[in-house]
Amino acid sequence: MEHLLQNCPYQIFNIQNVIWNEKIGEGVHSNVYQGQLNNKIYAFKEYSFDFPIDYDNLLYELNLLKKLNHCKYCIYIYGICHTQENIYLIMDLGTDLSSYIENKKFRSHYSRGKPINNYFQYNYKKDIHWCYIMPEKEKVKYTKMLIESVDELHNQEIIHSDIKLENIIIHNKIIKLIDFGVSYMMNGKKCILINTTYGTEGYMAPEQYKGLLTYKTDIYSLGVSLIELWVGNLWEDSEGFRPCRNEVLKSLRKIEKNNINFSKILRKCISLDEKKRYTSKNLLNKINQIF
Repeated sequence: MEHLLQNCPYQIFNIQNVIWNEKIGEGVHSNVYQGQLNNKIYAFKEYSFDFPIDYDNLLYELNLLKKLNHCKYCIYIYGICHTQENIYLIMDLGTDLSSYIENKKFRSHYSRGKPINNYFQYNYKKDIHWCYIMPEKEKVKYTKMLIESVDELHNQEIIHSDIKLENIIIHNKIIKLIDFGVSYMMNGKKCILINTTYGTEGYMAPEQYKGLLTYKTDIYSLGVSLIELWVGNLWEDSEGFRPCRNEVLKSLRKIEKNNINFSKILRKCISLDEKKRYTSKNLLNKINQIF
C-alpha cells in the first residue's frame, strides 16, 4: 500500500472525516458506499483486503481515471481515503442506468388485451404482462449521450471493455461512464491482446472472448446496451455467447417494428465482424441523422 500511496495521482483524504451512510452497490470484488465528506455526499468505491489487491493494477486504474477527470461523460474522482484494510475511491454519486430503467414509472402492467407497445414481457409468477413505457424522447436523449460518452473515451485512446447499463450512471442529468478496472490505455495501438477474458457475458463482442480488444469491441457492447435501453429488459435466463446473442437479436426485432432505420444502425453495431461496425464518430453522425 505504501508504494500506491506514494505514487497516487489524487489527493488523499483522512477517512476519519467521512460520515458513512449505506451500501449502494455490490460487485464481485468491490462494494460501493454512500458517504459524506466536507459537507458533500459522494460514492466511495471500496477495494478490500478480503480480495487480494493488485496495487500496480490499481495504480494503473487511478492514472487512467486521472487522465479522464476533465471529460464530460466520465466519472469524476475527487481523491482517495484508506484504512489499514481498505482503499476507497471518492467519486460522483448517481443512479446506474440499469436501475433507472427499472423504475416503476416506466412500467405499465395489464392482465388481458393487447399490449400498448412492442416492448412487453410476461410475468409468469403474477400472471400479468408489463410494458416498458419510457418516452422515446428520453430514450433518444440517453442514446446520444451514451454514444458521445464512448466517442469521448475513444478520443482519449482508451477502451472501456465492460460497457453495460450497470456501468453507466446518471449524475446531475448527465451520463457518466464508471468502473474502469478492466479498461486499457491504447497509446497509439489499434488493438490489444490480453491473457484473460474481462467483460460481461452477453455484452462482450465475439473477439473479446478470445482476448482481442479494439475500439470496435466497445461499439458491440454499446450496441447491446442501447438495445437494452430501448426495450427495457434484455435478459431472461441465458448463458454463453450464442444464447445471449439470440436474446439480443430477439429484442432488436422489437425495435425494428417501430424504427427500421434505427434498428439497421444497431444491427451494424453488433455485427460479428468487428470491421463492419461503426467507429464511435460515424455512429454519432448516423444517430444525429435520424433523431
